[in-house]
Amino acid sequence: MHSRCYQNTVTAEFLDEAVPDVSSIEPIVYKWKDAEDGKKHIGYSAQAVEKILPDAVTETNGIKALNYIEVLVAKIASLEKRIAILEGENGKD
Repeated sequence: MHSRCYQNTVTAEFLDEAVPDVSSIEPIVYKWKDAEDGKKHIGYSAQAVEKILPDAVTETNGIKALNYIEVLVAKIASLEKRIAILEGENGKD
C-alpha cells in the first residue's frame, strides 16, 4: 500500500478540476487463462484504462497491470463531482 504525504511529493494538486472523464471505463468480468479454479473476477481492462489514465497502467514482459487504487480514486472523484452537480441542480446543500 502506498500512502502520500505532501512532504514526500514533487507536485500535488487537488483533483477538483483535474478529474479525468473516467465514465467510459466500464467494469468487466473475466477469467484467468491459467486458473484451474475457473473463478470469475470483476475488474477493468488495462487497455481501456490506459487510454484515459495511462499512468495507472504498467507493463512487464508484455503483460499490462493496473494500479487499482488510482483507477478507483479517479472513479470516486468523478462520482463525487457528478453528485455535487446534481445536488446543485436540485437545490440541495
